[in-house]
Amino acid sequence: MSSSLLDSEAVYSAAPLTFLANSFLVSGVLKAALDLHLFDLLSTQALTLKELSEKLDMPRRAARSFLNACASAGLIIKKEDRYQNTMLAETYLVKGKPYYFGGYLAFEINRLFPPTHHLAETLKTGGLKKQNAAESIFDVYAEDPELGLEFFQQFHVLSGLTAPFLLEKIDLSDRKTVLDLGGGSGSLSIELAKSFPYLKFTLFDLPGICKIADHFIQEASLDSRISLYPGDFFKDDLPSGFDLILLSAVVNLWNPEQNEILVKKCWDALVPGGKIIMVGSMLKDNEYEPLELSFVSLISAIDTQGAIYTWKEQEEFLTKAGFQNLVRFPITAPIRNGVIVGVKLKD
Repeated sequence: MSSSLLDSEAVYSAAPLTFLANSFLVSGVLKAALDLHLFDLLSTQALTLKELSEKLDMPRRAARSFLNACASAGLIIKKEDRYQNTMLAETYLVKGKPYYFGGYLAFEINRLFPPTHHLAETLKTGGLKKQNAAESIFDVYAEDPELGLEFFQQFHVLSGLTAPFLLEKIDLSDRKTVLDLGGGSGSLSIELAKSFPYLKFTLFDLPGICKIADHFIQEASLDSRISLYPGDFFKDDLPSGFDLILLSAVVNLWNPEQNEILVKKCWDALVPGGKIIMVGSMLKDNEYEPLELSFVSLISAIDTQGAIYTWKEQEEFLTKAGFQNLVRFPITAPIRNGVIVGVKLKD
């Protein structure tokens, strides 16, 4: 008598495997919708299949499948014979809206897809990390101001969305001077400066990135409160005397040894009683959850010198430098899902 999968006591469906095999289509649909300006079209009005087929210059049959795929992905809503944006798409994917970062998402899809096409070989060779281990993606943008500004226009909004979560969780009323280390476009400093008019900020980053940050700081009319300190935090001494250091989305770019050096420099730059706020992507201590960050960590292994570290690993960077009274709490900002606060205790 022949046996089959259905004869076994535990029947397993192969559906999850086919979903995984086809999941790349989800990012493809999002990228196509951005390229076709679908969310811009649906921002002011709900449109029919016929209207969208004409506006997208797409055969009706293809348009129907594409729009239904967008609806299935939660990007748009289908009501009777009309389509409209979801609140998610309306908030983040319509050009000109305050929190638009569709360009950043399209950039990420373009950047991350090629290494995954031949992932087995890429992993064996070390990928981009092995070919150019000295550079991070931010080194590249620092050397090309025009390309860097284009990238940071998108990343600036994304980074700024972290600030409301910090304001909700952390009291900064007893702080006076802030070092935003690796502060990028200055988005976090800018948003915090708006809420705490008595705080003075110093943004430390590569010279080319400081020029980009100056653009956004001037635009926000905060140049009197946010100063720039160009440098390389591995090669140069950090300015000191601060009672707060922000380290946002930085440690994921570097290997553990580099992070230990960096965090020790943060310790030295703080006055006794000073605090460090580490914001970033945190894997659970089991190392494979949440799903999204587990896959981002895989890309980090071939595209940077760093990784998406666990909560525990990031706390160890702090404790090895001498920080105490660590507090961790989750947030739901885009990409960044965790914050750890440490204190340099007074003698």
